[in-house]
Amino acid sequence: MRDVLSGRYLAFFLLLLLGGWSVMLGGCATVPDEHPAPVSVAEIIDMSKSGTPPDQIIQEISESGTVYRLEASQLADLEKKGVPPAVINYMQQTYLDSVQNNSDLDSFDYWTQEEDGYWYGGMPYGWDPNILP
Repeated sequence: MRDVLSGRYLAFFLLLLLGGWSVMLGGCATVPDEHPAPVSVAEIIDMSKSGTPPDQIIQEISESGTVYRLEASQLADLEKKGVPPAVINYMQQTYLDSVQNNSDLDSFDYWTQEEDGYWYGGMPYGWDPNILP
């Protein structure tokens, strides 16, 4: 009888242990650890050329949390490539708002220059969402 009881306790203990691990691992699986994908300047140019409305492009940029640090020549180039003024203004505003919220972002230490020559920042690059506008 004692062997049967100890077997039942062992089975109950193992079941409880497995259940606890399942809950802990399941909870960890629901925590997103990936950053949103950035919206590249090339994607913005492509969307503009394909006739995507400016409001939709701006919404995609906003949802991605991408911040652009654009030089004057790059702003002019975007206009030449057909990016609507509202989108260009919004791209520039992402930088101005970020620096206004956190003056440290004025330093290039926080920015990533991609192969396309543009400087990017924001949530896709690991920035804390609390420092974004």
